[in-house]
Amino acid sequence: RTYQQTWGHGKKGIEAFRKEECDKAIRLFKNALKFKCPKRCPYNDGATYKYLAEVFAYQRMYKNAYESYQKAKSLGVEDSKIDKEIKWLESKMYSL
Repeated sequence: RTYQQTWGHGKKGIEAFRKEECDKAIRLFKNALKFKCPKRCPYNDGATYKYLAEVFAYQRMYKNAYESYQKAKSLGVEDSKIDKEIKWLESKMYSL
C-alpha cells in the first residue's frame, strides 16, 4: 500500500464523516487500512482506527467503537481522549 493511497482514503473518510456520511466514512477508513503508510503519516493504522472508532461511536455502534479504540491504543496511539472514550463506551455497553 502506498502513502498516497492511505492519505487519500483517510482524508476522504474524515470529509465524509464531517458530512455525516458514516457508511461512506467507514468504508474509506477500512480501505485506508489496506495500504501501507509510514508510522509518521497522519493516517497510519493507529490513527485510522481512532477515526473509525469515532464514526462507530457516533452511530452508537459501541462494541465496534470500543474495539477500534483498543486497536488504536495497541498500535501506539497516545491520546487521553481514547481512555475517556473507552471508559464511556464500557459504561454504555454494560448498561444495555
